[in-house]
Amino acid sequence: MDALSTLLQSGKPILLDGAMGTMLMEAGMEAGESPEEWNVLHPDKVRKIHQAYIQAGSQIILTNSFGGSSIRLETHELADRVVELNRAAGANARAEADGAAQTGLVRKGLFRLSSTHSSQGFHKLSRWSNRSGYQDCLGCPICFGARICPCSPI
Repeated sequence: MDALSTLLQSGKPILLDGAMGTMLMEAGMEAGESPEEWNVLHPDKVRKIHQAYIQAGSQIILTNSFGGSSIRLETHELADRVVELNRAAGANARAEADGAAQTGLVRKGLFRLSSTHSSQGFHKLSRWSNRSGYQDCLGCPICFGARICPCSPI
């Protein structure tokens, strides 16, 4: 049985990481910068954050891809780089998971995708436009073997 199945069937709480944005700001990201672009501009800093979460006991780490939809990336004029930035998010998380000695770590974990809103407020999206905003990046989890892809419509 793989690590994810074992964790889910244990009935015990599962520890995940969180607050990637806060950690990126502590690492020097300025307000208004794209956290997803940091996957390619500062992969060492993103990976160091993943490593810290693993060392703190996280059993599943999330990719730095919360705003990885083309809709959200457009607010940073990065929509044309959606695949590149999401693949980098997966590669950074995967490299740290694969390099960790921790037992019980889900090595094919979560590809995190959410945030179809911008800092100027929520987009008024139809069901179909919302779906198409995710279609261009949903293939990315498969690229690095993610097991779960939680998506939030807002």
